[in-house]
Parts: sequence; structure tokens; C-alpha cells
Amino acid sequence: MWAVKRSLIEGAKGKDSSVDIKSGKNILIEDSEVNDRYPSIGNDDMRVANATVLRLNLHGGVDGIKLFSNSTVSASWIHGLTYFANDPGQSDGHTHNDAIQILGGSNMHVTGNWLDSATKDNSA
Repeated sequence: MWAVKRSLIEGAKGKDSSVDIKSGKNILIEDSEVNDRYPSIGNDDMRVANATVLRLNLHGGVDGIKLFSNSTVSASWIHGLTYFANDPGQSDGHTHNDAIQILGGSNMHVTGNWLDSATKDNSA
């Protein structure tokens, strides 16, 4: 198993997400904080496939997590998402912040989280 524990992960300038897990198996990130330090349109805190995130504090991105197949999000706090009034990718002009966004896939588990998007026209 590959694991990251008790860490602070801050996104780099010009990246799409602070953490981007696209492949692998038995990946665990737990008891950590993930922050998009340089928020911009299209940046997320995490994009996760084939991994488990457990007891994370996620904040700062436009979306907290984009979740893909074979992944679990549990006991995490997703909050403080960054809202932009002008997002050219959205038909109504502003960002649509999601605590967790699922675009497709299978075998996903979301349990026991505190999801607080607290932004205009969207929900956790």
C-alpha cells in the first residue's frame, strides 16, 4: 500500500489540482490537509481515482474533489471553496462549486463527511 499521512499538501501555481491521482491501486491519503494555495478557475483540491481519502481537511479549490472509479472519501471536511463571479466555462457566468463532483465511473463510496460548499447557486 502507498500512503500519505499527517501532511500538508498545498497546490502549485498553474496546476489543475493540488492532488491528482489518476492510476495505481491501494493508495491512501489520511489525516492530512489539502489546500489550493493559488486558486484559479478550473483548479480543484483533488482529483482522485483508485484511492481512499480518510479524515482530510480540503479547502481553497473551485471543487473539493472530482471523484472517479474505485475511490472512497470518508470522514473528511470539505469547505472554503473559491468562488469566481466570472467563469467563461459556465453558461451563467460564475463557477459552480461542488464539495464532491462525480463525472462518471463505478465503485465509489462517500461516507461520514462534512460537505460545506457555501457558494452561490450550488450545493455540497
